[in-house]
Amino acid sequence: MLEKLKIINLAIIDSFEIEFSNSFNVLTGESGSGKTVLYKSITYLFGQRFKKEDLRKGENKCIISGEIRVGESNYSIKRIFTKNSTKNFINDEAIKLSEYSNFLAKLWESYGQHEQQLLIDETNHLGYLDLFSKTETLYQEYLVEYEHYLKIDNEIKILQKELDDFIDNKELYEFQYKELNHIDIKNDEDIELKESISEIKKNKDVYETIYKLSNLNELQSDTFVTINLSIDLLNELDSDKSGSNNLKIRLNEYINELNDIKFEASKLLQEFYYNQAEYDEMNKRLVRINELKRKYGGTIPSLISYRNKLKLLIENSDNADSLIEQKIKNKNKIKIKLNDLGSQLYEKRKHGSFNLISKIKDFLAAMGMPDIDFVVSLGLFEMNKFALEKCCFYITTNKGEDLKSLGRVASGGELSRIMMAIKLSINLNTKNKLYLLDEIDAGLSGKEADSIGAIIKSLSLNNQVVCITHLPQIASKTNNHYKLFKEVINGRTYCKYLKLDKTSRVNELAKMVSGKEITIESIDFAKGILDKNG
Repeated sequence: MLEKLKIINLAIIDSFEIEFSNSFNVLTGESGSGKTVLYKSITYLFGQRFKKEDLRKGENKCIISGEIRVGESNYSIKRIFTKNSTKNFINDEAIKLSEYSNFLAKLWESYGQHEQQLLIDETNHLGYLDLFSKTETLYQEYLVEYEHYLKIDNEIKILQKELDDFIDNKELYEFQYKELNHIDIKNDEDIELKESISEIKKNKDVYETIYKLSNLNELQSDTFVTINLSIDLLNELDSDKSGSNNLKIRLNEYINELNDIKFEASKLLQEFYYNQAEYDEMNKRLVRINELKRKYGGTIPSLISYRNKLKLLIENSDNADSLIEQKIKNKNKIKIKLNDLGSQLYEKRKHGSFNLISKIKDFLAAMGMPDIDFVVSLGLFEMNKFALEKCCFYITTNKGEDLKSLGRVASGGELSRIMMAIKLSINLNTKNKLYLLDEIDAGLSGKEADSIGAIIKSLSLNNQVVCITHLPQIASKTNNHYKLFKEVINGRTYCKYLKLDKTSRVNELAKMVSGKEITIESIDFAKGILDKNG
């Protein structure tokens, strides 16, 4: 139950706090006074998706919080919305939306114009029936087996297709597998080969250059021949002429230094040693891998995947028939179980449909529709997702008329009452649950509204109801009456509320009867329905 609600920055609400009773609460007010905003705030608080256009103009954050009671425990819940994010809290602890919604899912239920559209859609009718028949658990068990059935059926089809394909292409697949298996490729091997080849090539380039340096030949080099000839000629001179001796010394030093460099270079060669055969083999393997990549998918993972697929095809080809046969046996076992579960489900649904029809007719009679004929049309059991051929609700609102689907027959007011009857039938035994009702009185006459009001009041004996209404017949059923109104302050609109006492309730109900001008007749009417409802 929702004991307190606090709203900050939602549409025309800047800051708003309200406490609800644990029984029947009514919200009234003129159009645009904020009733719909309040309805939205509760749905947002209980986990519905926030619409960013509801953020108050000029603000960057909306906060909706509340205090709820679950059994004997109290909890604080809160959601914070911005245009780009949502945060959810239970007892000030941040949690995921899925956990937040699951915690609150069975604690509340809403009913507004949206639910009427759901009722018109025949695909939703089976869900209502399962809720009433309490067959959700059995249906979920059926669904698990049905999904298993579809899975194994699909596996059989794939195996059969692969077997037929293998028979047609046996020689090709065996050749491809031999080709791929022979090279034994590993993941990322092409990348590793490229890196290794690049590293070896660096060593190779350095090695070959240093090797040339260490093997410079004095007899074959014009430079060496010229230097040695110069030294010999300078040695034959009798005396130092213009620095010839100094030149001779420097040339000898150059020859000695160059010999030392050659020696150091020869020692350095071992640091850059590479295996030419290994280098050639790597290049050859990389070329081969790239060729296979072009043939079988463009990447090494695709090669490995295809190789493994071929391996399975070849290995399974001998026992594929027996494997398919075994899967067919398993499929038939599941089918037997599905038929058993489906039959149980069908009987429970059929029995539930009779009871649902009876309950709905009783409720509709109490809401001023005694002549309605309501039928739940069930097809036979069928092994599909729904375990049923069909499930449709049909009605006729006038005696002698043919049964037709809800959307083709019922008016807005009739749909409101039918939906209310279904909701009441499904939730007959609930306790301490919040029912949020948004203008369910649309299209109702005063007498019909009085009937629905009485039923809502009955629902509130064991549950909490927050009801937005335009009709005094419904608003008069409770002492917890809140009037919403709006004020314009400094050019901005603000939503406010008052909890009405007995006197102000008379005025509000009278205004709901006669409009803005309250008349003596409307006052008398308001007092009368209040006295009638105690």
